[in-house]
Amino acid sequence: MPLTLLGDLKHYENYVRTGYVQGIVDRINVFNSRSGGTIRLTSEFTTGMEKNIAFWEDFGVMARRDISVDTAQTPHKIERDEYHAFKTFWKFEPVNFQLSAFKTADGMSENDVYVMIGRKLAEKKLDFAVKQALMIASAAISSGGAAVNLDYTVGTPENFTVDKVVEAVSLYGDRASNLKALVMHSAVYFPLIKDQIVNYQFDTGAGLRIQGGSPATYGLPVIVTDNPELVYKDENGDTFYKTLLLANNAVTISDNGYTKAAYGLELGKENITSLFQAEGDMWNSLLGYTYTGSDRNANPVFDNLADPDNWKRWENSHKLTAGVLIKSMGSIRDARRNVIDVRVVTDTPAVDTGTDTGDGT
Repeated sequence: MPLTLLGDLKHYENYVRTGYVQGIVDRINVFNSRSGGTIRLTSEFTTGMEKNIAFWEDFGVMARRDISVDTAQTPHKIERDEYHAFKTFWKFEPVNFQLSAFKTADGMSENDVYVMIGRKLAEKKLDFAVKQALMIASAAISSGGAAVNLDYTVGTPENFTVDKVVEAVSLYGDRASNLKALVMHSAVYFPLIKDQIVNYQFDTGAGLRIQGGSPATYGLPVIVTDNPELVYKDENGDTFYKTLLLANNAVTISDNGYTKAAYGLELGKENITSLFQAEGDMWNSLLGYTYTGSDRNANPVFDNLADPDNWKRWENSHKLTAGVLIKSMGSIRDARRNVIDVRVVTDTPAVDTGTDTGDGT
């Protein structure tokens, strides 16, 4: 008597998982190790819509003590406040497909199709997480004012050049070593390289490595991404770019629990088709900033997350926060050789004619 055994059943979830793991492995290190630990993608499993993390507000005043008087002092309080991590929800919208189409067109087996779907889910999920990380980092740092923002788009707009890295790093003063990596759009990156190539004659030899194509960036690694969160238009419709100089642990996106994926057959039509979709949620937190939007515990919408007015700094010093935001132009045509006009001027000595004019000259 025929008996269906476990080995006779194809576990398509295993193939989806295989592709998913492959996609995660390929992309996760771009944002953890290669970002110098500035953008962290982690995993946890916790309930609730927001986390309230308590901290002690800065207190204590050191002053000179006068030993010649006995006046009363005004005591200071020790206060505790809290900042927040918040949860957002994501979805991988349904994909409808006909397995026989893949088999006919490309000779793909069902296993191949599900591995491809799992891989694509991982790629899209991580891309979504990075988009959100850059969105909230830009908005939060924008709320920090001149202490952490540099704008080279006012007046005569300028490209991002290596001297601007030093200007940005200097905003952290004695905590400059906290800053670990630059995140920039390719429209900013290539003019940066071109500027250093065409102006090589003024280089001391420690700048651009022409063969490797790596620009001098004050020793900071550069993450190049054409993420739309790094592009914006001003009130005149001109396009400009955001570059983030991030500190260690600047942004943390935590995948919360298990990603739920579901798929099944759709019957009753001319052809049998399959439907796949997935969903999940993640925790979001910024170093030194907290989200204050009214929807913080209600799955915030993108427009609110991107609004600097919905963020505030909770750290006492800007040097302990997520980093610096630099706004600049991104025009490779405007990256050109700096011409130094050198003129040699000599003083012609007066010629002694030997004639006495009688007036003392």
